[in-house]
Amino acid sequence: MESWNKHRPGLDAIVYCDNLAVHRQPTHLQWAKDHHVNFNFLPPHTSHFLQPLDDLLFAVYKSQLNLLARRLNSALSMKADDEDELSNAMLSAAHHIAISKAFSKKRIIKSFDNTGIFPFNKEKILARAHQNIGAPDKVSQLVLI
Repeated sequence: MESWNKHRPGLDAIVYCDNLAVHRQPTHLQWAKDHHVNFNFLPPHTSHFLQPLDDLLFAVYKSQLNLLARRLNSALSMKADDEDELSNAMLSAAHHIAISKAFSKKRIIKSFDNTGIFPFNKEKILARAHQNIGAPDKVSQLVLI
């Protein structure tokens, strides 16, 4: 939060969350309020298609991690003096490479646009809801601003 406040003084941050119980813990909510963070909770059972992270970022991260894990497995098939240390170092490296490939500014912006979260696009959100939830009566129950 220090970095956010340094670069955007006086501007509250917005975090989109699913309805996982840990996200609604009073201590977390109080910390967020104290640090000028607003949690916006997605409607129940919609994060798989409304959460920008689930749109592109995690898909790219998982595919990169899978590719790197296969390479790691191949490298580990060769004997090393300290296999645990080598394995941990390689897993850490694979994670950082996958993160750097998945979480680019361009991909983050595209994910928000794809989901209709930002720029806000009610029609896109409702279309994705209909595609994922199905029945129009369930889609109409989504509360959108």
